[in-house]
Amino acid sequence: MHGFRLRKNVRAEREGSQIPDILRAYRRAKMIPGLCATEEVVAGAEWSPGAYIPAKPLTQNEILEEAQALVRSKTSLIVKYAPQFQALRNALSAGRIAPRDFREYINGRASVGGQPGSIGHSFEIYYGQKELEKKDALGSGEVPVISSSGAENGCYGFFAFDWVIAPPMVTAPRTGSIGHAHVQEWPCGVTSDCLVLIPRSGVGLELLYVAAAVIRSERWRFDYSRKLTPQRIAEFPLPSTSDVLAGVRECIHSANQIEELVLEAAEDEYDAEIAEVRLAEIEASPRKVLHGAALEKRLKRWLA
Repeated sequence: MHGFRLRKNVRAEREGSQIPDILRAYRRAKMIPGLCATEEVVAGAEWSPGAYIPAKPLTQNEILEEAQALVRSKTSLIVKYAPQFQALRNALSAGRIAPRDFREYINGRASVGGQPGSIGHSFEIYYGQKELEKKDALGSGEVPVISSSGAENGCYGFFAFDWVIAPPMVTAPRTGSIGHAHVQEWPCGVTSDCLVLIPRSGVGLELLYVAAAVIRSERWRFDYSRKLTPQRIAEFPLPSTSDVLAGVRECIHSANQIEELVLEAAEDEYDAEIAEVRLAEIEASPRKVLHGAALEKRLKRWLA
């Protein structure tokens, strides 16, 4: 027996079928996480499978496969926009940009919680920055803005604005590419079209990639009639075995090596551009260059 899956709103045939499992579960009134559930729907309740079928805990292979895709998305963004990220790094070093804890932005509003082993237990979940909804008013700058796009790690562009969020965090679109979560390791702004998941104390970077992988795997639950909310993702199971975290950590380490090489090359290119500008200035006004007795006199004055 064959089943089908939707690809660009077209039913594509695939090997195997879940129908026999669903029929057995129906006859026995059983629940299968991620597949089916039995529930009495009462007046006023949601009429959506995603509201009743519990999330399926991902296997280690499923998590690592999704985590690798997430890491590639982040790295490809940095490779494509290496000069912009190097400029951001320089601005951070110079103190021109000062990222802040997002908890300051939400001004004491409480986050939904969750049972141990869930997303809500490891992350505080909030809505993004309302002032970034209309990006047309923003001037170009050095800070990436994360939107509801599923491409380029969610990055909409680089802009200038005051309230920059300190990383790391998970961003999960509520509109647009709903549920295509990403991990943000750079200071950024996040539009209110996204949820922002801030790790609680003691949560390592690896678990951010696991959380993003879990949300992406459960995105079938959400659409424009049933948007992604903090309450709807808080109880998703968050696998955190040592093997899972070690595998994700290895993915991150490999990506970081590539990113550093790219950023170093971008810095070298920037230095070369500055050198060319300075040489052009010297050629245009050679009298500004000190040499001979004038240089010796200036050096003696400095040393004194």
